[in-house]
Amino acid sequence: MRAVTYRLSLGLACLVWICIASTLCGCNQTSGYMNNQAGRAYYEQGNYTAARHSFERAMMDNPQRADYAFNVAASMKKQGDILAAERMYKHAMLLDPSHQPAYHGLAEMLKEQGRTAEAQDLLTAWNQTQPYDAESYVEMAWLQQEQGDLQGAEQSLTRALRMNPRHPTALAHLGRIYHQTGRTGEASGMYRRSLQMNPYQPEVQSSLAQLAEPNMPSASMQMATAMPHADPTLAPAQHVAYMPSAQSAGPHPSGVIPAQAVMMHPGQEWSSHPQMLGSPHVSSPYYGSMPAPQPVQMGAPMPVGNADPAHAPTVGSVPAVQPF
Repeated sequence: MRAVTYRLSLGLACLVWICIASTLCGCNQTSGYMNNQAGRAYYEQGNYTAARHSFERAMMDNPQRADYAFNVAASMKKQGDILAAERMYKHAMLLDPSHQPAYHGLAEMLKEQGRTAEAQDLLTAWNQTQPYDAESYVEMAWLQQEQGDLQGAEQSLTRALRMNPRHPTALAHLGRIYHQTGRTGEASGMYRRSLQMNPYQPEVQSSLAQLAEPNMPSASMQMATAMPHADPTLAPAQHVAYMPSAQSAGPHPSGVIPAQAVMMHPGQEWSSHPQMLGSPHVSSPYYGSMPAPQPVQMGAPMPVGNADPAHAPTVGSVPAVQPF
């Protein structure tokens, strides 16, 4: 009887210990998430010192998360602590050998320092050790585009699509290369396929729209064309003649030209059918129809212009490198 009681007590103690351990583990995960969220808020505010501290606490709560290690590295880079950031990027890769943001962040930092050969070796090693990973080919294509090797980038993106034919970034970037090399029909097809996979790509939508309407004037030209209609002071010189009328006597503080007023260009004879003018009205089909320019974010696709395809701006690099 005593042995049975001892065994039951031991089993009950084990169950209690398991429950306590599970609870503590859950608390650590929750704490890590909250610290990471706080770090993101600080990061977006530009307070990279506070962001780094919050990300480091999140990593201590959950040391196996490659995302948290990457966030620490991104904050270190913003602080100018390049050596520590490089080590932390590599630590994130050890935690997750397929962590694309860490590869991109380190390769981009190496390139910015003029260590392009090291960035090339880094991505080549990833590509050779994980040839089944489409992300490795997309990253290689990004670096090749940065170096002006469009042919090599096209080959890398083609390989990426063999691994994953539904990869929206690879499709968008291949469309950009087609656009740059004058193959607008193929570029349009790639843009459409990319949007089918991920419709929330405003830059790709803009590129596709400009391919569909190549003769559409730029937003600045549209504004310059429409301004004379909206602001009479910018209109060409004109003579305003008034027909005698009781309505036309006296000032018009509202700025509305009376119905009897006739706009006459220099040298124009008086017309027996004067133009009836009312309140100013903006009738330009383009005025206010274009969206405001959006800031370019690191790694985000950029709109492709409607100028010479050989000199078209880049669509971008790879998915944005931002804290998770």
